[in-house]
Amino acid sequence: MVLIRNKYMNFIPDFSLYLLLFVAGTFLTLGDLSMKQWIKVGNGSFLAHPFVYLIGIFAYIIGTTLFAFSLRKENIAVATIILIFFNILTVLAIGRYFYGENFSSWQYVGIILGLLSIISFELAG
Repeated sequence: MVLIRNKYMNFIPDFSLYLLLFVAGTFLTLGDLSMKQWIKVGNGSFLAHPFVYLIGIFAYIIGTTLFAFSLRKENIAVATIILIFFNILTVLAIGRYFYGENFSSWQYVGIILGLLSIISFELAG
């Protein structure tokens, strides 16, 4: 019974991997936004806004560390694609809801194609 169960478990997606990569992508987005704010406000001077700079660095460290843990369950190519997709999604959501940015129909098509590419990688693997 265990052999049959394990054989079919490969078709069930591991949502903990996706959650891990989503959180990693969100931390990388937080790092991106912190660094953008640091450059914008402090002109790249560490002494001008060290707290914002350190938030960005620690967000990058946390995001990269979580990504490294995801490599236990997924190969590096697929994990990177999923991570970048989640990073883009969080940047788009922040741009839409915090900065009021609008997206064209083609950009939404691009998001759907990104999701389909992840699905195809998972089904092929």
